[in-house]
Amino acid sequence: MTDAHESDAEKTNSPGAAHSRRAEGKDHTLKIWRPNADLSVVEQLEAHAGSGHGRRRLYVTTSDGRTVGWVDLLTGQTQLDDPLLLERFEASVAQWQARNGQPLPGQRKKAERTREFGDLAGNLPGVAARAHSRRLRAQAPLRSFLSRLVGVRTQERAWRVQADGEDIVWHDLARLDTRWRVLHAIRVGGVDIDHLVIGPSGVHTVDTRHHPGGRISVARHHVRVNSRAVGWIHESRRDAERAGLLLSAASGSTVAVQPIIAVVGARRMTFQEHPKGILVVPHRELRLHLESEPPVLSARTVDLLHSVARRPQTWIGH
Repeated sequence: MTDAHESDAEKTNSPGAAHSRRAEGKDHTLKIWRPNADLSVVEQLEAHAGSGHGRRRLYVTTSDGRTVGWVDLLTGQTQLDDPLLLERFEASVAQWQARNGQPLPGQRKKAERTREFGDLAGNLPGVAARAHSRRLRAQAPLRSFLSRLVGVRTQERAWRVQADGEDIVWHDLARLDTRWRVLHAIRVGGVDIDHLVIGPSGVHTVDTRHHPGGRISVARHHVRVNSRAVGWIHESRRDAERAGLLLSAASGSTVAVQPIIAVVGARRMTFQEHPKGILVVPHRELRLHLESEPPVLSARTVDLLHSVARRPQTWIGH
């Protein structure tokens, strides 16, 4: 960093800086909440625009005026003091932008860089299932059309129904509060992790199973759908174990991952015995389960693990 930038940093962090910035230009204040990992208190962040000395900047500060970062509204240059605050910093900037209807310079280039280098946070649920369905439909369009018309159950239908189920679980997970981070459709070793959920209660893989009108029976070592044994438990455990190994290797610390099976569309679910180390739950109870578990991860750890999990490189080669 040059001396000129150091001088800027000193000015923005001076005791009277927050007041002077508000006086220099119109103050657009938005608030987000940042859990403090070291204290049992909540620290408030604010985003506001200020101008002066030939520049216009959007500052993100704590409630006591301490600057944690800024974005230059003319050039798009960004400075962030604590990389672990990146997501909350970007959320605050995005909220300010949405409120004021002002695009920030360099956003198109940023989107292009995201596409080039990859960011799994942009993944939509059900991508793989929909791709399978489209491929099968393209191979036999007339048969697919007639099968749908008369209600015949085909592989094309099965993949389409699965994609719909992942959408339903996506909406359930979207109702989690801001302490949680969720990724979808993570491709690992030829299979997809439907949803990866990181939050106060830990890291969870969520395997969506959509069986409209089905009768689900859960026992200690197996699950049956309409009296037919299926491999859900083995497959979900495999996905969670693989995710734990890859996240541990990428983050440099041991990451335990709990597998969850979210059942969508079942007419009836019965439990003879709960499988050890895995949760099988109707999708409507998923959010309640996640939020009711005791906290084991701090907000900083959640953000750190999310930043690792959203990188495609984390999941390559296994």
